[in-house]
Amino acid sequence: SKSVRYDGESVLQRTNLPAETQDNGGLANIDDFDQEVSRETAGWSALLNLSYKLNKNNRISLLFMPNFRGQNNARSYTGRREDIAEISFGDDNLYEERQQLVYQLETERYLPKTEMKVSVNMSYTDGQRNVLDFKDLRYLYDPVVEDFLFNSTFRPDRRYRYMFEDLFDSRVSAEIPILKKRDRATKLIFGGAYQYNTRENQQVVYTLQGINEEDLLGGFDQVFDNDRFSIVDSTAFDLYYTNTSTFDDSDLGFKTVVAGFAKFDYHLNALWRFVGGVRMEHTDILVDIKELYENNYPIDAPERFNGNGQNLNPGEIRQVNFLPSLNVIYKIADDDAKQINLRLNYSKSLARPGFREMSALSQFDYELRARVRGNTDLKMTDINNYDFRLESYFKGGRNLSVSFFYKDFKNHIELIQAEGGEFTW
Repeated sequence: SKSVRYDGESVLQRTNLPAETQDNGGLANIDDFDQEVSRETAGWSALLNLSYKLNKNNRISLLFMPNFRGQNNARSYTGRREDIAEISFGDDNLYEERQQLVYQLETERYLPKTEMKVSVNMSYTDGQRNVLDFKDLRYLYDPVVEDFLFNSTFRPDRRYRYMFEDLFDSRVSAEIPILKKRDRATKLIFGGAYQYNTRENQQVVYTLQGINEEDLLGGFDQVFDNDRFSIVDSTAFDLYYTNTSTFDDSDLGFKTVVAGFAKFDYHLNALWRFVGGVRMEHTDILVDIKELYENNYPIDAPERFNGNGQNLNPGEIRQVNFLPSLNVIYKIADDDAKQINLRLNYSKSLARPGFREMSALSQFDYELRARVRGNTDLKMTDINNYDFRLESYFKGGRNLSVSFFYKDFKNHIELIQAEGGEFTW
């Protein structure tokens, strides 16, 4: 597949102060940029699935699915912030590649004597996401003095990022009928799951040295021209890069989830059916700056403070959760012409913060044009789910349903912009 998206008249407008703090209800500290943006995406994927039926009671299947994608982003912008007089100009370009190799194994087994069904599922995903070049060029123009302003803050940078992530996910479940003498047998379903996820992320930043004002005005072609990176008079370079990476540009993440569950599928009579159970999950997540983790620095150690005085403690979550669920089904009508069911459901679920969200890592984001820092104090999100459904089935395959749902979130996670322009969760 290949696609190209282009917008020659894009607009970026963003404010980082709430309305109640702004004078006269106006927008304060707003970014107002006119942009020319484009994105080219190319990739390929494939799917290979092999299934083998050993006999009428046993089946096994294997799956392999590779996915590769490359994306080239380019942008040129001009504009200003409302609270400063200078006009900003800039160009940036980012190329990244993504790779996922997915392997899956699934088996199903039926034991005739006990009428038990056993299924095993395992998957392994080998993933990479690499930014192979992120060029950033920006400068200011002061309309009062009618001149360009240059300082060390806007020296052109090139960033390279390498991320490797592996995920192993497995689960086993068994289904066995009990109370068989009833009109409809009650089913007991139980099982367990194990998941292990690791991620390593590294960034290297090179800042261009020897650049002058005329070079910046020449744009990408002049600033990053390979012919200018040459030895002059055998003693000096016209332009050169310095490695300005810091120790908090790289991090590591580990996540382990162990779970077990049991539920009943119980028919009270011809009209009422109850499906309910509980799931127990043990979560262990650790995200830390790579150098600090490898040196085993304790929490709040002096080495955990960067040059800006920010504390780079690890993000950690270790807890056990019990997640109940109940599904009540009432059969209003059941005949040859139609079948009408009323369903009431309740379940408790959770959402875990991602590695990036709870890491002390701070990186410049291409889409937001701002730095994004993780929050090591994030907690898991607890969710209560309520569902109501009225469903009807008719002859000929026609059906009609009406559904309502309500969700209650505690400790929900969202991306916000803090004062100073940095984003965090």
